Amino acid sequence: MILGVLVSCGNHSKPEKAFNKLKKLEGHWESNNNIIFFENWKITDDSTLSGSGYSLKDNDTIFSEVLTLTLRNGKITYLAKDPEQNRAAAIPFLLEKSRRNKFVFENLEHDYPQRIIYEFEKDTLLNIRLETAKGTKGTEFVLIKNE
Repeated sequence: MILGVLVSCGNHSKPEKAFNKLKKLEGHWESNNNIIFFENWKITDDSTLSGSGYSLKDNDTIFSEVLTLTLRNGKITYLAKDPEQNRAAAIPFLLEKSRRNKFVFENLEHDYPQRIIYEFEKDTLLNIRLETAKGTKGTEFVLIKNE
């Protein structure tokens, strides 16, 4: 019984605590890999972060999306809205796991990605991984915060 309680406490944080950790996203993030990727986040209120993500290649925007993180009814939801896909409707990903500085959002009904993972290595270094539910077809971004 005690082991179960310890494992449970170690794997899941209270939603409010996890959401407060996600507020570290506020600011401008940039990846300088083969495809340049940016994310910009701002704290809208106590339970909402609003953001945008976009990719550039040869100074052309090749991808853009509107991002939102919400804390509602004890659940954290990551919403991604690409104006070119899904009839411009936001696709929800629920926070399924959070531990320390790692946050795993899932939507198993979505084609790809089914899982979005944000992991802070430092307050100014962020790893993002997109993958299937089986952990395959991974796409990774390493972003640095520019203040």
